[in-house]
Amino acid sequence: RLDKERGDMEAIVTREKEDKQRLTREVEKERQKRDEELKKQEEELEGERAVHAAELEMMREEREQREEEMRERNEECEKRKLEQNEMEERMKKRLQEMEKKKKERANETKAERAGKAATEEESQARAARITALEQEMGSVNKEHSGVREQAGKAELLSKMEETLESQYQCATCLELFIAPVSLNCGHTYCWLCLAQWKESSGRTRGDLGTCPHCRAAVLHENRVYAIDHMIDAMVDQLGEDKRKERKEKVQERKEAEEQFKATATGAAVNTANRGA
Repeated sequence: RLDKERGDMEAIVTREKEDKQRLTREVEKERQKRDEELKKQEEELEGERAVHAAELEMMREEREQREEEMRERNEECEKRKLEQNEMEERMKKRLQEMEKKKKERANETKAERAGKAATEEESQARAARITALEQEMGSVNKEHSGVREQAGKAELLSKMEETLESQYQCATCLELFIAPVSLNCGHTYCWLCLAQWKESSGRTRGDLGTCPHCRAAVLHENRVYAIDHMIDAMVDQLGEDKRKERKEKVQERKEAEEQFKATATGAAVNTANRGA
C-alpha cells in the first residue's frame, strides 16, 4: 500500500513538474511575442517620427522661402511707393508750372484786350493773337485736367493694391487668398493651407481640428466665394500684369492641390467640402 501511495505521489509530482515546465514555456513564448510586437511598434513609431520630422523640415523651408518672397515683395512695394511719390512730386511741379503758365496767358490776354490798336491791321493782328492765346489757354486747361485725373487714378490704384495686401492676404502662405475658407473663430485661410495644417496635425475625418492662428476649436468651416470675386475684381483694376500674375498663382495652386489630394488623408482633403 505504501508503495502504491509513493507511486501516486511521484506521478503527481511528475505531472506538476511537467505542467510547470509547460507553463514556463508558454510564458516565455508569450513574452517573446510581446517583445516582438513592442519592437515592431517602436520601429513604426520611429518611422512615423522620421516622416513627421521631414515634413516639419519641409514646412519650415517652405515658410522661410515664403518669408523671403514676402520680403522681396515688400521691397518691391517700397520701391513702387518711392516711384509713386516721385511721380506725384513731378506731377505737382508740372501742375504748378501749368498754373503759372495759365496765369501768364491770362495776363497776356487781358493786356492784349486792354490795349488799343493804332491801325486796323494792328487790331486784326492783336485779335488773332488773342484768339491764339485763348486756344493755348484751352489746351493748357485740358492738359491740366488730364494730369489731375491721371494723378488721382494712380493714387486710387496704389490704395487699392495696399488694401489687397493688408486685407486679403493669407497668414500662412502670405499670398492673396486662393479658394479661401473661413472658420467660426473669424480667421480665414487658403483651402490648401488649411488642409495641409490638418494633415500635419493628424486630424481624423470627424475632427475639424483647431485654428492655425488662435488654436480655437473649429466647429464649422465655410468656403467664401465672395472673397474670390472681390480679389478678382480688384486685380482687374490693377492692370494686365497683375491679372497675369494672379492667373499664374491660381494655376500653380490648383496643381499643388491636386498633388496634395493624391496623398493626403480624407479628413484633410474634405476641408470645407473642397475634396467632394
